[in-house]
Amino acid sequence: MATVDWLEFADEIKFGNRFFPQNSKVLRVIDEIFDKHFGTLGTGTKLYRARLIELSDMNIQDEVLSGFSEKGSMSPDTQIATAQRASPEKISYLYVAQDEYTALSETRPGIFSFISLAELESVDELRILDIWFDINVTDMSSDFSQLATSFSAVIAEKEKEIDYLPIQYVAEYIKNKGADGIRYISYQSQGGKNIVIFRKEKVEFLQSKILYNQNVAYSFLDLTNPERKPLVNSFENSSLPKDFAGRIKNTVIAIQEKKTKSKGG
Repeated sequence: MATVDWLEFADEIKFGNRFFPQNSKVLRVIDEIFDKHFGTLGTGTKLYRARLIELSDMNIQDEVLSGFSEKGSMSPDTQIATAQRASPEKISYLYVAQDEYTALSETRPGIFSFISLAELESVDELRILDIWFDINVTDMSSDFSQLATSFSAVIAEKEKEIDYLPIQYVAEYIKNKGADGIRYISYQSQGGKNIVIFRKEKVEFLQSKILYNQNVAYSFLDLTNPERKPLVNSFENSSLPKDFAGRIKNTVIAIQEKKTKSKGG
């Protein structure tokens, strides 16, 4: 059974001792699992980062549509970095996924959304604390699973400023134990693998491309009547003209030409 009360720890960080908590059980668990769950990703490992994008931000590279440039595809400058899951405001970490689908899913795109998907590559070995877990086989009563699920939890947008604080504290503790990043579960892609990378200089940008979301699928379980068949949307992929990609490309070219004329005039 779990000996760590994450909620107690989180409440102390949020409302009591933000920088020097008296409840050190969570940190002791990290110390205990650190060597067991510490691993490396080798040089040349492919990683992916996705961002929603507008037509006006798209580019044309060698006659092909491309997404955000290196600057727009990597982590933001510290001056504009907002608080995220593992990073306090003004501290910039790089959030990536280990496969394209997970990266795209993490943007939570609506139907008909455009997404810029960047392909990245590690240029040095990445030392990672791996708290990813398989929800189908992991003992959910263990200290490890409590830490892992709390770190990965889905948090409402309006609550994230305060609810991210204990996660950020844990991330900083792990960083200062020598990790380059943390791998954790994605709840957006049925168990995909996300990684927050502290030392972003160990990753380089390769290229970006544009994807278009044709479908969003949900399955809802009625908790008042669990025997009832889940509610599942039956929306099929939108029907697109064969020259859809060409039309988008021509629109982007027209926007760029308009921008060029505006600057020149």
